[in-house]
Amino acid sequence: MSITTAPVAFWLLPGAADAASLQARIRDLARDNGTDDFEPHVTLHADSCCSEADLEAVLRKVAAASAPLTLGALATADSAVYFKALYVDFHVDIDVDVAGKGLDAAPLLALRRRLVGEVLQARASRQDTAALSLPAPRDLEQALAGYTFLPHLSLLYGNLPPPLRRRLAAANDLRGRSIRFDRIAAVRPAAGHADLSKVSNWEVFGHQRLGG
Repeated sequence: MSITTAPVAFWLLPGAADAASLQARIRDLARDNGTDDFEPHVTLHADSCCSEADLEAVLRKVAAASAPLTLGALATADSAVYFKALYVDFHVDIDVDVAGKGLDAAPLLALRRRLVGEVLQARASRQDTAALSLPAPRDLEQALAGYTFLPHLSLLYGNLPPPLRRRLAAANDLRGRSIRFDRIAAVRPAAGHADLSKVSNWEVFGHQRLGG
């Protein structure tokens, strides 16, 4: 049986209050610089998946088993990468508590691991209706490693001159801000398109609130 695959990305989305202020900032930056407007998000994972896979069911399962979380923003940065012209990194790998012990960002990493596991299971179930078991640990680790997870929230897309990017980063510095995330969704190419290279071709779908 031939399996048709398509690219898909999975997003973590801010709660209503943070989403409104971030969306306004993104919209203003896009308008002022002649670039694309987009929904504020942190990409959790990107992969290809068979088009028949029930990704909305994946999102429902993951959301039901996950709680909202809050991430602390580092300084707004800029880059020559189109989708990261202006972006905010989050410190999610190691924090240090008052006792000096290392603490990882368990909620975010657990959410991503749960998501990727469900995607693998959805993919396998379309290829083999008997494939109902959880993915093997090795398969899960390989899938996680297949997407370089550098949690960030972009504020501006585009190919802009470095001096302009630096000025905009300084003017839109969100360091120290706590952003609450309480939803997930996915994005795929709209009908008639094969990839996610253009924002105008994105179809965002399957929005689910964390914690049900």
